Amino acid sequence: DNRSDTDPKIATDGQGNWVVVWVSELEGVSGEAGYHEIFAAQSSDNGQTWSKPKLLHSDIAQDGASEQYPRIVTDHQGNWLTIWHSWVVHLDNTRDTDIRVSRSNDNGAHWSAPVFVNTNHALADNDSTYPCIATDRRGTWLSAWMTRDELDGITREWPDIYIAQSLDAGQTWSAPIFLTNDAVAYNRVDAYPTLDTDGVGNWITCWTRQRISSSKQGIDGDIYFSHSRDGGLTWIAPALFNSTGTNDSGVDWFPRLMTDRNGHWSAVWDSNGVLPGDAGTDDDIFHAGFSLAQVRVDRPNGGQQYTIGTKKQIRWDVVGDSGQYVRIHLFQNGQKVRQVKKATLNDGACPWQIKPGKFWPGNGYQIRIRPLDDPSASDMSDGTFSIVNPKGM
Repeated sequence: DNRSDTDPKIATDGQGNWVVVWVSELEGVSGEAGYHEIFAAQSSDNGQTWSKPKLLHSDIAQDGASEQYPRIVTDHQGNWLTIWHSWVVHLDNTRDTDIRVSRSNDNGAHWSAPVFVNTNHALADNDSTYPCIATDRRGTWLSAWMTRDELDGITREWPDIYIAQSLDAGQTWSAPIFLTNDAVAYNRVDAYPTLDTDGVGNWITCWTRQRISSSKQGIDGDIYFSHSRDGGLTWIAPALFNSTGTNDSGVDWFPRLMTDRNGHWSAVWDSNGVLPGDAGTDDDIFHAGFSLAQVRVDRPNGGQQYTIGTKKQIRWDVVGDSGQYVRIHLFQNGQKVRQVKKATLNDGACPWQIKPGKFWPGNGYQIRIRPLDDPSASDMSDGTFSIVNPKGM
């Protein structure tokens, strides 16, 4: 064909299935300039052969909007989500950019009608652009993007980063959360977010934060980050990620973040910053990494009913090096009531004898597992479980 095809992104479920999405420039109507749509192709043999490229969904070709900047991710459970920003035409013929997402549950063969991620999409106020998306493969999906939308009633001269959560594979999304919510957010450019999760509770977002000079020129952009431990509902205050950011010059842009889900995290970005001894004033690629160990309670994690006098197994996931031993406590209604194990191997499993006289029937119980060498990597059951007496008692 003679279309311009650009910005490809690829994902795999690790089971031989691969899906590619990209932007294709279509011809305009009646001599108008071309517009962009999202196309997709799939492979079920590790990329040896590919399906015929086709529009992600017919709806995006009928709305007159121009679609750009696609990103794709899968939960390895059969769900694939593609996200992008869309130049949307409103009823009064004004345009702005909103975030849309489409889902496939057949390895990219068919895609759902697009839905909006930013809940204020009906307002033609300010643009929402450059989205990213990630999933913990346990049912939680997060999207981040940059916008000047007045979602909190505050007029913005410069963009900020917002986050939204989906618990149904992208079919519905929560109200956006103001991620870059700190004292300096309103006189900084916060842009180009990237997002990933290790699947055991840690979510990290990185982005570019650029100071604005008195002449309203951007100067000294640096990479910042924030961390969530509750599925993206709350985030720590933004903090500097690139350690040279306090004394370098130039601009650090377009970070990309990834974790191997085994405690290791890496970010890369491009920069024209002048660093001692190695980089000049041209654009170069920089890297920084860190480790983040974590345990995550797998069972009991809420909803179970355990009988006094039986033997059960406490199970947890281990990510990274959180030490050789963990301590296990039983909580009830948020209060610690008994030590289950003072120290047991941090190998993901521990037998639990629910002995009469040591444990009592009741509701509202949770298990907390705390590594002895790294208490910050501890985790507690997401929900509560109950302990009951044997039948007949």
